[in-house]
Amino acid sequence: MSTFGTTVVGGSEDNPSLNWVWQKATTTPASNGTLTSVNVSCRRNPSGPANPTICAAIYSDSGGAPSTRLGQNVVGVTVGDSASWVSIAVSATIVAGVQYYFCLNMPGNLSGPGDPDALVAFDASGGTELWYADHSGAPTTFPATAPGGLSTASERWSVYGIYTPDAAPPPVLQVPRRIYVLP
Repeated sequence: MSTFGTTVVGGSEDNPSLNWVWQKATTTPASNGTLTSVNVSCRRNPSGPANPTICAAIYSDSGGAPSTRLGQNVVGVTVGDSASWVSIAVSATIVAGVQYYFCLNMPGNLSGPGDPDALVAFDASGGTELWYADHSGAPTTFPATAPGGLSTASERWSVYGIYTPDAAPPPVLQVPRRIYVLP
């Protein structure tokens, strides 16, 4: 298994409630492979609803912005009371050295105002875009293509992908040649 994205837990917290949010991966995959999960460092907001879930997707990059959905999980995973890494099963084919965006959503708090469902760890050092895109109503799926939204460079979320690299091709066997000289 290999990873790409931000594997360090940031010192601040924010929430993706009432928004789709895309986080540009801070590193790209080192080899071609299959994404198996998106992992997020988060915890339930103590003043929010019990048993919130977090959903995730992965998007391609086009011109420095999220573009096409490659994989998603809209069932989501329950977020616990203590900060920890939550693993959300998402499958997609990925390519070495290509930029990707992780997309997060908290579908439980979409019907109106209130406390955010969960808090996601981030580093405020900036340097990586975080795209927000408002939506109305609870989505049953992530959009096939990313809608326009607001971009900011003030948050680097603690989110990364785990993938299985493609199997290396079998080695080419070199058979030594013998040269015979006939008299």
